[in-house]
Amino acid sequence: MLSANLTQAQVAKAIDALVAVPLPGENPADYAMPGWMKAFVGLGSFLSSPQGQTLKKKLVISFFLFGGGSMLYQRYCNPKTKTSKPAEQKGQRKTNRVELDLVFCRRLYSILSIMIPTWQSREMIDLIILTFLLVARTVFSIWIAENLGSNAQNLVARKWGAMWTGIKTFALLTVPAAAVNSGLKYFQETLALRFRLRLSHYVHDEYLDGVNFYKACNLGGADRIDNADQRVTADIKNFCDELAALYSSVLKPGLDVVLFTVKLGRMLGWQGPILMHAYFVFSGFFKKRIMPNLGKLVAKESEVEGYYRTAHQRLITNAEEIAFY
Repeated sequence: MLSANLTQAQVAKAIDALVAVPLPGENPADYAMPGWMKAFVGLGSFLSSPQGQTLKKKLVISFFLFGGGSMLYQRYCNPKTKTSKPAEQKGQRKTNRVELDLVFCRRLYSILSIMIPTWQSREMIDLIILTFLLVARTVFSIWIAENLGSNAQNLVARKWGAMWTGIKTFALLTVPAAAVNSGLKYFQETLALRFRLRLSHYVHDEYLDGVNFYKACNLGGADRIDNADQRVTADIKNFCDELAALYSSVLKPGLDVVLFTVKLGRMLGWQGPILMHAYFVFSGFFKKRIMPNLGKLVAKESEVEGYYRTAHQRLITNAEEIAFY
């Protein structure tokens, strides 16, 4: 019986020794291991050696450094992204491209200070509860994954007692997990509604102060506000809904990445999680290059909906004149 601790080099030598024994009437050269196969086996034995392990670590680290540096250069230092575009034609409105920069962060902070005025506000309490539920959901996900893995292992090993115990544990875990999922949806929608109330009150106070509603729609030239009714109603609702969903969609995957990486690192070593992260970085960079500007498309959709809504409002307001003239 062969030992289970044979190295790849020893296995290759054993294979060479076996194939070197020809059958009666056969040519021994027909059974020799091809050169490319020997090179492949030699590469595998080298990678399993300490020198090969060091080389793999260096390659992975170099890949991350090169990929991260390329993305940072493309994002901030590429001269093509800094060249000014030609002047807009006369009569066309100048549009500024929204980027995730310091100006955007300042504006977002100003809006957040309106929606969350103090640390003791109800919005902050809901945000803390939502954070706790997101952490709990991640923990339950890890527990359920471990339970399913152990149940499958017990089923293959025919350990029926341990398998039934795992099934009972899974049934007990699904009850609080379902409650956590329902609580996440409830508090996310509640937080979006509270954000909308705060922001709507602030915007309407500014919009209806004096004659600001007239100045915003009729004065200012190219800087006047188009479709103000759309912006102070539907756009505020969409913004608050997306902001509340953004917190959950950013925090939850971040927690999943950290906790699952730690768990996989303990089980498989750090090479497995690093390779998976490298794959996601590469796929994200590739998708960013081929996907259209979704933010610009969403802004265009909101603008078109505003014009459509305004056209119907003008039709209703001037229905008598249109009907008779």
